[in-house]
Amino acid sequence: MKRLIPALILAVAPASAEPVTLTPEKDSDVYSYPGDGNPTSSSFSLGVSSTPPDSVTLHSQKSLIQFDLSSLPFPASEIGSAVLRLYVFPPDPTYGALYPGDVHVRRQAVEWSVTATTPKWPAFQSAAEMGSFPIVEASANQWVQHDITSTVTGWVEGAFPNHGLFLAPLTDRMTPGLNVTFASMEVPGYEPQLVVTRKVPLPPLAIQVAGGTVTLQWPVDGSDGWVLERAGSPGGPWTPDTATASISGGQWQVQTSALATREFFRLAK
Repeated sequence: MKRLIPALILAVAPASAEPVTLTPEKDSDVYSYPGDGNPTSSSFSLGVSSTPPDSVTLHSQKSLIQFDLSSLPFPASEIGSAVLRLYVFPPDPTYGALYPGDVHVRRQAVEWSVTATTPKWPAFQSAAEMGSFPIVEASANQWVQHDITSTVTGWVEGAFPNHGLFLAPLTDRMTPGLNVTFASMEVPGYEPQLVVTRKVPLPPLAIQVAGGTVTLQWPVDGSDGWVLERAGSPGGPWTPDTATASISGGQWQVQTSALATREFFRLAK
């Protein structure tokens, strides 16, 4: 009689697939000094900065980015992850050094456009906070990224309109100040990216024991590219199982002797 092995716990790896990388349909940063502000004169960069604490007048920067999601080849229900990636430019000494700090990502609430005189400072209207990511001195000449999966899923399923997102300091005036510059869509190879990965159905993995033999099985159909891995704890490290799999009744099958200690198995790509 077959029974489940209480000493074995089934663990699964996150689903994965080839990602789709989107670049912006429009982007712009806005410099406020003073009043409503205007788009900065540099088309190749997106600035995010706060007003230094010793400055009397406001002169900070925020940036707007919008991606067209209409070409995404799968529905919202199949989005596994969506990550915003930005390339950090070394700062132009004319406009100050890189000052580390947290860049906040906010979902933009209203439409905006890019012309010679727009967008302006009032264009930044937050519909929701999407978290923040750190900038450190070593971030220069590096890619940084931030997960915005729930927001992209909401855009695609129509839960709220896609007016893009904006990058900003926590407040317009901070101590110490924040100053960072990202590459804009005008810089080929370094433009902002939205990397969306599709979910892949995970084949079910069954673990049973008969006598002193452990049998692991998963379907042949839909299991291309999946590899059986094992570990001594749920956190790994995970290593490919060395046992040879055979096919029996439309199932991949691996058999091994019953284990004296607890082991964890998963299918992973």
